[in-house]
Amino acid sequence: MDKELITEEQGFKLYVAQDDMSPGSPREWDSNLGKMICWHRNYDLGDKHSFRDNQEFMAWWKEEGKGGVLLPLALLRYA
Repeated sequence: MDKELITEEQGFKLYVAQDDMSPGSPREWDSNLGKMICWHRNYDLGDKHSFRDNQEFMAWWKEEGKGGVLLPLALLRYA
């Protein structure tokens, strides 16, 4: 790992280095309380799923979603 000395003051040295051990997405390696089922034409959001659209998901939910909770997910757009 290459590191670059940025400054040295009062006996302390500040280095900047590239992190070679990227952890990836916490949605993939950590335990989650639920699943994010999302659709967006421009972004890849949420967890992997096989539902084509929200109507297909809602049909499945009415049959199989007993005991679960649906929560809204919103995106903010910054100008």
